Amino acid sequence: MAAARRLAWLSLGVFSACAEPEPEADRERELRALLELPEHFELPAIPESNPLTAEKIALGRRLFYDRDLSGNGTQSCADCHLQELAFSDGLETPTGSTGTVLARNSQGLANVAYNASLTWASDG
Repeated sequence: MAAARRLAWLSLGVFSACAEPEPEADRERELRALLELPEHFELPAIPESNPLTAEKIALGRRLFYDRDLSGNGTQSCADCHLQELAFSDGLETPTGSTGTVLARNSQGLANVAYNASLTWASDG
């Protein structure tokens, strides 16, 4: 009887090892690799209708550093959102691309993927 039980457990282990991995687990591993996200970090919410891809990440990076997208072609997002300052500007009152002193500083963008919204609109 004990031998039959061991054979049953062994068979179960072999069949489990041969089973296809779950698609959710595969997608999580893929997302962690794309985001270079350690296991102890939660995955950010990514809508199923807009899946994350390596191409989208590369496009976002390119747009973030593209000065041609500013009104006068002189500043990129990266000029005010400095990586070494948690993607903020570190200034109380920064100067815009036209030389105007701004009323608000650049919000830090570190870990922004975990925020439900990103806005200064409700600060009064």
